[in-house]
Amino acid sequence: MAREDWKAKIDRLWNLFWSGGIANPLSAIEQISYLIFLKRLSDLDDQEIKDKKRTVSRFEGNEHCKWSYIKDLSSADEALRIVRDEVFPFLRSPKVGDELFARAMRDAVFIIPKPSLLQGAIDIINDIDITGLDVDTQGEIYETLLGELSQSGKNGQFLTKRHIVRTIVELVDPQPTEYICDPAAGTGGFPIAAFQHMAYERTPGDVRIKLPDGTPHNLFPVWDDKPSCAQFVGYDFDTTMARLGMMNMMLHGIEHPYFLYQDTLSKTFMPERSSFDIILTNPPFTGSVDISDVNEDRMPIKTRKTELLFIQLCLSLLDIGGRCAIIVPEGVLFGSSTAHKDLRERLVNENQIEAVISLPAGCFKPYTGVKTSILYFTKGGSTDRVWFYEVTGDGFTLDDKRNDDPSNNDLKYVPNAYRCFAKGESIDWKSEEDKAKAEARQWWGELEQIVERGYNLTAGAYAPVIHVAAEHDKPRDIIQRIRSLEADISDRLDQIDVAILEATAE
Repeated sequence: MAREDWKAKIDRLWNLFWSGGIANPLSAIEQISYLIFLKRLSDLDDQEIKDKKRTVSRFEGNEHCKWSYIKDLSSADEALRIVRDEVFPFLRSPKVGDELFARAMRDAVFIIPKPSLLQGAIDIINDIDITGLDVDTQGEIYETLLGELSQSGKNGQFLTKRHIVRTIVELVDPQPTEYICDPAAGTGGFPIAAFQHMAYERTPGDVRIKLPDGTPHNLFPVWDDKPSCAQFVGYDFDTTMARLGMMNMMLHGIEHPYFLYQDTLSKTFMPERSSFDIILTNPPFTGSVDISDVNEDRMPIKTRKTELLFIQLCLSLLDIGGRCAIIVPEGVLFGSSTAHKDLRERLVNENQIEAVISLPAGCFKPYTGVKTSILYFTKGGSTDRVWFYEVTGDGFTLDDKRNDDPSNNDLKYVPNAYRCFAKGESIDWKSEEDKAKAEARQWWGELEQIVERGYNLTAGAYAPVIHVAAEHDKPRDIIQRIRSLEADISDRLDQIDVAILEATAE
């Protein structure tokens, strides 16, 4: 199916839910996700039975809950009753998924109010035939749905644009067998991008990658009990986002998504691993928390600001030598409060800051116009110098519309620029022009400068000063132009004076 075809059907779904009384994008996405998941689960079950991977159907005793049964019902009222009273309880049962999925679905609520709305949604989703599409297209369809989340949440959370996510993942370059975590995972963008970055050999029902020596490695072993670890881990403090993130990961080919509902800043937070190799995250900022509930062991610098707490959390979750890339509001890098300064001093003196990439104000619109940066560091060691890169455009306009603007994109150079100019690696640039453009956007800040400036980590504070020789006119030429202007003004005033006299005389 061509992209424009399924995109048109997704638009029809949105219009259907809007006119059917579910105008909240998050609620609409959640209800659509349940229906998509039910269809894919039914199709997968049929295929596994056919391939003899299963001897007993997941739907045994609940055949009326299968997509094929519901879509063929002649009565829309009966379809609504069955989905509401039979299918939803079934989706929350252990027959459907593992313990983590059952936990995520525990609080799921079916809110489609009208038989006509449900029937219309079933018809459109069935027509798309999502299961028949490749994994990447399935994921893109879901990303298109999630893209309708155009307003940030009450605590400052919002959907991170996928081109920014991919750039960050390419920058950090996660390797096979590294354990990856996003403590504010939202819809699962970072774990998904990390998975896609590594998983380049896939077969239906068995997602595998190759280790550097060529040995196949199964990313998702089957545990008999609750797993003690997982390769890709996501957390979110919003139950709805946790469900959406889990479904998103599944639609991108991660068959056993490890996505948990937890408030990672709270004292109650219990990570599934003591430490991780990589943290990739865009946590909520411009928010505050109840300081009495903050885990002081993980976040010893006292503050209510979520952006400062999450950096401390990332440090506590990383193994020594582990890498973190986190999107932060610019104020984190120059703020003058004691907490701001103490955190930056700790980052510089007790860790290796690899890069600070300044993003243009507007790249997260329409959610927020706050200027942000990507802070990339390795836990442990100390910082001798910091590599800075200033992005002026990310390929989209920087207004609320965020239309395509491919001519203004120096974000795309970031991974290669870092490897070439910061790490000294040999890079096969697309063109010398690209290399020159990237080189013009980067510079260094030395430790002595950073300390002198109160550990200011903004890119602009260390940007090289470019002196441009100015050409000036000769003084006598300037004087002559002034006299000419004065003469012209005098003539015009005389004309006005005559006009006034003539009007008065009449």
